[in-house]
This record gives sequence, C-alpha cells and structure tokens, in this order.
Amino acid sequence: HLNEALIPDLGLSATDIDNGVAKTKAKVKGRVERLCGQRPRPRLGNRTLILVDDGLASGFTMQVAIETLRKQGANHIIVAVPTAHTKAADTICARVAELYCPNLRGGWSFAVADAYENWYDVDDAKVSRLLAQCWREAVTVTATE
Repeated sequence: HLNEALIPDLGLSATDIDNGVAKTKAKVKGRVERLCGQRPRPRLGNRTLILVDDGLASGFTMQVAIETLRKQGANHIIVAVPTAHTKAADTICARVAELYCPNLRGGWSFAVADAYENWYDVDDAKVSRLLAQCWREAVTVTATE
C-alpha cells in the first residue's frame, strides 16, 4: 500500500517508489519469517482482535493493518494506542468497533515520539524474545486447560 496523499510532498520518482516497495517487501518478509517462524496463522473469523501500537501519527499503517485483517476474516477489531493525532484517531475510529486512546493531540505537525519522555524503537531481537515468551505461556495455558 502506498500513502498516495504523501507521495507528491516527498518528490519521489517512480524508480524511488519501486525501490522502496521492493525494500519494504523484503523487510516485511524477513520479519514475518523471523517473528512467526513456521507457526500456522490463526483463524481470525468470529474473534475479537485488539491491535496495539505506540501511537497514530497519520494512521496510515494502522489502516493497512485493519484492511489486511479484514481480508483475513476479522470482523470485530479494537484499536488501543496511548497517543494519536485527532485526525488519525477519527479515521481509525470510523473503521473499527472501538478505539481506546487516552492522549489525543492536534496541530499541524505531530509525531508519536512527541508524546513520550523517553522514546526508542524496539529492535527485532527484543520483539522475538517477547513473542517467544508469549508462545510459551500460551502453550502452557492451553496444555493445562
């Protein structure tokens, strides 16, 4: 998906866009392989899904996530974010069952990092450790039920 509204402001050529798309596809494919492994994808129909992010600036990435989950059968989606631009929150709210966001901000320029005292990206290694822990706990709960 391309954020068509943003492309003219960036002055990107068709080649720049094609290269960016190829790079992003490779990055996403690598992350899916590292973070999901060979685990089967869960069935999403008739489940409540909660999407969590560190915040919504434009909301574009969240819109793509919502669209992707809908194509996979999700019908009840909740979004929970600690902060968002009001326009992004309005856009997302119209696409999901519920949106939880305690910190709405306006203004011309908004970056998610602006809402944090201590902002940092979580690297893939930490995400892998956290997901592995979740899988172990999920298997333990399932085994004891």
